[in-house]
Amino acid sequence: YLTLYKKNALKTTINKESSPLLIIYAHHQPEASTMPMGGEYPSHVDLIIQLRAKGYQNTIFYKEHPSVFCYLFGDNNEIKDVDRIGLHRSREYLENLYKLKCEVLPIKFRIDQNKNSSEMFVPVTITGNIALERSLFGLSTIVFGNPWWKKMPGIIHIDNIKSLEKVDKKWTIPNPSIIKDSKIWLKNTLNNKTVKNSMGVAYKKKFISEEDIELT
Repeated sequence: YLTLYKKNALKTTINKESSPLLIIYAHHQPEASTMPMGGEYPSHVDLIIQLRAKGYQNTIFYKEHPSVFCYLFGDNNEIKDVDRIGLHRSREYLENLYKLKCEVLPIKFRIDQNKNSSEMFVPVTITGNIALERSLFGLSTIVFGNPWWKKMPGIIHIDNIKSLEKVDKKWTIPNPSIIKDSKIWLKNTLNNKTVKNSMGVAYKKKFISEEDIELT
């Protein structure tokens, strides 16, 4: 799978005229972010089928999770330490992506939130933190699963989308209201409500202050 993915990763320029386009930010699997947090959509293939069922007809771009490539090490792509990482992929998986009109992207491909590339794509994820991060930039993301931030401003859950025959251009344009509202939502959700632990991991009495919410 990894060898074929690298070989077939799209190398041509993406046509901006047909944007905004959908791009799937895939998960490393197996992991809890898709099972059980994915709910009805633990599989990227199921996710793609639902996008098609909603009427989306353009090419769907697919970017593999970087940690998947940790399965291979060295210049010769030697397989090492296989007991330290899981890989829920296969040749058949890649073939299914192509059958569903997907194109795989190079592992180094990224959307720069501060440049024109952000206006070309609307990311799609099961429960990826890219959606939370984009909300803080004032951008929208299509989410399929049930992460704890599911109701955060900027999150567009697939269950609330009636049709994807045309992708809303507004989802790619930074919205100051989403920036401010998402910070307020995080403040109300996390401040003084996280569980204290002996290691102090991910624990703060206040994650976001009033100063953080002010827009400059």
